[in-house]
Order: sequence, then C-alpha cells, then structure tokens
Amino acid sequence: LLGVTWAMSWLLVPIAGIWLAGLAATALVTAAMALFAIGECLHGAVQGPLVADLAEPRLYGRYMALSALSWSVGFALGPAIGGVVLDAWPTGVWLGAAALCLLAGALTFAELAARDIMVARAQMDVIDVAQTPEQFLPQVILTAHSRFPVTEGERGFANQPAVSSRDIL
Repeated sequence: LLGVTWAMSWLLVPIAGIWLAGLAATALVTAAMALFAIGECLHGAVQGPLVADLAEPRLYGRYMALSALSWSVGFALGPAIGGVVLDAWPTGVWLGAAALCLLAGALTFAELAARDIMVARAQMDVIDVAQTPEQFLPQVILTAHSRFPVTEGERGFANQPAVSSRDIL
C-alpha cells in the first residue's frame, strides 16, 4: 500500500510539468504532495516499530542505528543523485522514484502468503462479552496486542468489532 501510494504521488508530478500549466499544474502538484504526505503517515507509524520487531533483543541498538543511518545516507546522496538525473532528464527523477516504489512494493508482496498477513479465526486472541475483567486481563497483558475482537459465545462476533487494549487497561 505504501509503495503504491508514493508511486502514484510521484507519477502526478511529471504530468503536472508536461501537460499542465499555471493553476492546474499547481493544484496537481499540491495533490501529489498531499498523497505523498498520506504515505509518510503510513510509513512513519510503522517504520520504527517494524525495525524494533525485526531486531533480536541483543541487537536492538544496532538495528535502530542502522535504520537511522539509512535515512542519513538517503538525505546525503538523494539530492546529489537526484540533481544529476533532474538536470539530464527532468521527468526521470519522478518516474524513477515511482518505478522504485512499485518495485519495492511488488517484491514485498511476492514473498508473502495469506497466512503471513491473516490470522485464522480459531487462532485469534479474542475477548468474550461474558468474560469479567479478571478473566481477560491476563490475556490482554500476555499477548500485548493493541486491539482485540469482541465475541459472543463460540467465536460469534459481537456488535462492537474490536476493543483497544489502551481502553481496557
């Protein structure tokens, strides 16, 4: 989702520069930046926790440092490389960025199976509406999920689809 969101935003920029002018071009570039900002929000919310989840506990600091280093290298090399490409082919930077985002998204999904993304209903950690807090609080603390589906009886879902752990605790 993130790669497609960013790719779409980068594809709008050359359209604004080639086919539009004035207010129409400004509006399309503004829309492209708004779409990119949505991608930034998606990325910013998961990037740090994802690195932390992937890290072995003894290597946590190294993983976080390498993540920060990757951003620093990008900030240092990006303008230099982008400037050369922009000088040679003005729309190339945007089309190249879009292609890289789509490629990264495709490679990410190429290795995933449905079981990597979804949890079988029988394996879900749920809270039954009939449970008392004393019954479900240990489960909430032990599993450390952020949300729990609320069920009635044998895995029948209640009207409220999920409850936040923050609200419970």
